Amino acid sequence: MALPWAKRVVLERKIARWVWEEKRAITLPDIAEHFGIDVPSTWKIVRSILRRTDGIKCSLEARQDVDNSGNKVIFECLEVHELPDSYQPFISS
Repeated sequence: MALPWAKRVVLERKIARWVWEEKRAITLPDIAEHFGIDVPSTWKIVRSILRRTDGIKCSLEARQDVDNSGNKVIFECLEVHELPDSYQPFISS
């Protein structure tokens, strides 16, 4: 699923903000499910988030876990450590 540039940028910001609010590492399939996009598109968006130079501090970790059928599976998890003020929602006083 190819996303237009503007939609991809908005999704980058939404995903980064959501993962930061969760205060934990989130797997790529969980991100895809939450935002209603496929996993390959999620992977491209997460790579774009990791390359951003606007002050966001995040990391991508690989974790090994056991799935429901007992097989060992490697999950990639995105964790956002710090968000710049530009990602914070605008609150009027």
